Amino acid sequence: MLTELSILIVSYIGIFVGSYLYSVAGQEVIDNKKEIYFFQQLLGIGIAISFLMMLPTTTANKLIAAALLATIVYFTEEYYPLTGLLVGLNPTFLVSSLVFLYGFPRGSLLHNRAYKNVFKKTYLFLILGVLGLILRKFLFI
Repeated sequence: MLTELSILIVSYIGIFVGSYLYSVAGQEVIDNKKEIYFFQQLLGIGIAISFLMMLPTTTANKLIAAALLATIVYFTEEYYPLTGLLVGLNPTFLVSSLVFLYGFPRGSLLHNRAYKNVFKKTYLFLILGVLGLILRKFLFI
């Protein structure tokens, strides 16, 4: 459980790296906002695909998980806390690395230089990640 929790925290650090990148190169982020948003969407698709491919369950359950994931994405505007849940449910190297990279554009698009404000906007990631870890213990073991 401690290993999975450390994977979750390392994945979460990506948003602070993105916020730091904005503080260092803010004008470039403003100029390339469209490309950064596209990169964020591309990483989101990669996270969903890798999560579903590496989920340790049957194909029918993967289809159910894909339908639930698509429904949640359709009805929510903020995807970053959902990635915390995905890392909690499946803390593999590929998923956690992609979520770490997903934090770069997300953190740079927050337009905050104070790390305390970044934490206030993204703490739900950690809550859903720990919830995913707890659910993982009951569902897959």
